[in-house]
Formats: sequence, C-alpha cells, structure tokens
Amino acid sequence: DGLISMGQRKIVGQGALAWYLVIGTIPAGLAGLALLDMIDNELRGASVIFFTTLVFGILLGIADWLPKRQRTMDSLNWKDAVIVGVAQAMALVPGTSRSGV
Repeated sequence: DGLISMGQRKIVGQGALAWYLVIGTIPAGLAGLALLDMIDNELRGASVIFFTTLVFGILLGIADWLPKRQRTMDSLNWKDAVIVGVAQAMALVPGTSRSGV
C-alpha cells in the first residue's frame, strides 16, 4: 500500500518507492555475486539458452493470456519488490529476457 514502517516512522509515496527499489535490487545483486562464475562458465551453452528462451517464452505467453489486474504505484508493497528482485535474479541466466520474466 505504498507504505513502509521503520520503527515509529512511516514512509509513504516516493520514499517508499525508493526503498522498494533497494529491496528489489538485493536478490539480483546477491545472486549475481554468488553465481558469477557459474553463470559465466556453465550457463552459456546453446542448450541452456534454448531451454530458458523456450520456457520463459511459454511463461510470457501464458502471462499475456491471463486476465490483467490494474495496479497503481500506491498499491505496491515490499513483497512485490522481492518478487521483482527474484525475477531479476532469474534473468541473470542467459536466454532469459528481463522483459520476459
């Protein structure tokens, strides 16, 4: 609901959005640091890229087919930020488009 509670203070609006950006960056940053060598050395093969492109292409098609929910920026919360961060971490795998996760 566009609101973060930090102790007694409540952060709303753009301040909350800035915190959600920080929260959403953490999973991708940690995954990138922890898995850098594996991503560079083991996940660059044609079969991995083919598989991830196929799987996430199908998932994107399903997401496009499902009914849409209209949301406003004020309805975002920290859970949404974590979900976006995990999707960004998954997008580190070659063949996975950031626009497709």
